[in-house]
Amino acid sequence: MSEEKPLISKSRLEQRILRCCSNVFDTNISDEMKYALGRIYNQQLVGRNIKIHGRRTSMRLTPASWTSLREIADIENTTIDEIVSVVSDITLNETSVTSAVRVFIEGYYREKARLSEWDKIL
Repeated sequence: MSEEKPLISKSRLEQRILRCCSNVFDTNISDEMKYALGRIYNQQLVGRNIKIHGRRTSMRLTPASWTSLREIADIENTTIDEIVSVVSDITLNETSVTSAVRVFIEGYYREKARLSEWDKIL
């Protein structure tokens, strides 16, 4: 079985990433940053139906964000719908629920990492 060939060569992908991000980042970015940016570049948004307080709606997130949301729901012994409902309740009118969910996911894992580091100190 042959190995799947990437749609874009690594160097070409890196060039596109650097071109897209040249206004934001210095071009001497680390390999870790290139990898993370490449993952964003290759992600497609996936739409799924959810319920906010029983009202059916849809939300588009990357597959990685959907996976993270599922993991958080499992850890917290709740559902994705419940998490999104709570996030929706505290979201300001100027902010979309989808954006707020992305911020929530990032904040959840950052806090988890911070607490994990704190446990190592104690």
